[in-house]
Amino acid sequence: MTQWNLGNSNIRQQKPGRSDGYYEIGANLDTYLDLIAHELKLKIINASKLIGESSINLKLDTDTSSYILKIDPWVGVLKTSKVFFDLVNQNVPNAPTPKIIAYDDSKIVIPYEFILLNYIDHSKPELLENTHKFEAGRLLGEVFKDIHKVDVDGYGSPQGDNQWQFNNWKDFIKHYLSDPCSQESNNILTAKDIAKVKDLVDKLEEIPPKLLHADIGMQNTLYTLQNDKLQLVGLIDPDTLGGDPYWDLAIALKENDDFGKGFAQGYWNNEKNDYINDKKLQTLILVQLIWIIGWRKVSGYSEGHYKNYFETLIKEFN
Repeated sequence: MTQWNLGNSNIRQQKPGRSDGYYEIGANLDTYLDLIAHELKLKIINASKLIGESSINLKLDTDTSSYILKIDPWVGVLKTSKVFFDLVNQNVPNAPTPKIIAYDDSKIVIPYEFILLNYIDHSKPELLENTHKFEAGRLLGEVFKDIHKVDVDGYGSPQGDNQWQFNNWKDFIKHYLSDPCSQESNNILTAKDIAKVKDLVDKLEEIPPKLLHADIGMQNTLYTLQNDKLQLVGLIDPDTLGGDPYWDLAIALKENDDFGKGFAQGYWNNEKNDYINDKKLQTLILVQLIWIIGWRKVSGYSEGHYKNYFETLIKEFN
């Protein structure tokens, strides 16, 4: 076995709040990488870990190419990525996505799904200062105008041949609010405010499902920065594929920052300047905030910024 020194037996203590599978992958990473490299006949000369909150991500270098390897403990997550990349490549050629080199959900090579993508050269995120956030969002919003025109066959994520997670949009939202991270927010937000959000969700109208990304942010978008000019070069790590396009907008806007404002401008091209007063959009932002507040709490991050924004928004409905 090659000694990559990537495995981390202390990962559970260093990154609390992740799944048992995440910790198991992290602890056995050297073994899994060797097995995958043997199966795909990759002659790896260098391997390095990348940041990943729910999956384990590696950058792999060979003599001729570089790749991204993602190993995910959650069933179906990487299938979602595969379907998203395939649909975007087929329908939105101006949207840059990585090329799929290999995808395996057999759990024969290793006991988890994995996907190998070509590496997209990009500027390091730390080089993109706050002054670039608005433009980064605007470029992404322009692309998602076209992505949201793509029809899909169901709500949530694909489960198999012509099978989807949910039959309607409200069931997806209610499931999202029942997630353990959302439930954690019961200990942070008032019962009255959470009940109000659930009441607003009940009033949402059903819509035909469109293609979503559902984890929009600078952390899941690749850019190059040359001579202070920003260029969008990659969309990565989608989460949920079918639903209301406003869900992606709510995710972009939940940070209440320049990135979200830029996304809205690129998406609507100044045709909807009062978007923040849209009640459906506000409702979906509130749903997003309930989840992110709980997730940040269990993951050991401060939730104060998001709690303050939630409390400001919910006042619009009280």
